[in-house]
Amino acid sequence: MEKKRIKISQAGTTNKRGYTLIELIVVMVIIGLVLFFSVPVIRVNMLSDELDKTSIYLGNKIAELRAEAVREQVDCQLHIDMDDRLIWTTASDTTSEKREEQKKMGKKIPDDVEVEDVQYMDREKQTTGDAVIDVFKKHYALPAVIHLKEGPRRQTLVVEPFLPDLTIIENYVEIEEVISGVKREDHL
Repeated sequence: MEKKRIKISQAGTTNKRGYTLIELIVVMVIIGLVLFFSVPVIRVNMLSDELDKTSIYLGNKIAELRAEAVREQVDCQLHIDMDDRLIWTTASDTTSEKREEQKKMGKKIPDDVEVEDVQYMDREKQTTGDAVIDVFKKHYALPAVIHLKEGPRRQTLVVEPFLPDLTIIENYVEIEEVISGVKREDHL
């Protein structure tokens, strides 16, 4: 006696009629997931310019420093070396040798982007040298404003004491205007 196989489902087999509805739905879901995860990366990498990338990088660095300062219970600093065009970080207990090593591993500021100045509360603008933004283990930072420029376009990056995100304002805005709440436009 010969046993016959009985087909229960047509899924997965191709025939002259085409694909099943379930197969089409699965393919569409997979395509949707791929697009969902890839579009933000494409937008950031291809559609933004160097000024935006530098602003986002600085915002991420400050957020990382806040988390590190609280986690390690040590004060940290973000360094913006305007002469060597580098962005790098240190902890307050870093030795001078380790400091130089971290500076060498710093991120180079793109050639098109210029750090015009860094402003602090109750201090003059710093236009050269190593500008330091302090982030404390109690999860706050000293207020500061970083002015970036790429061609005619300018951005003001605001480091606020208790907000974890950097505020990005299109145009050049003085620290006094920022503190008084003028010209708030968009958050990172």
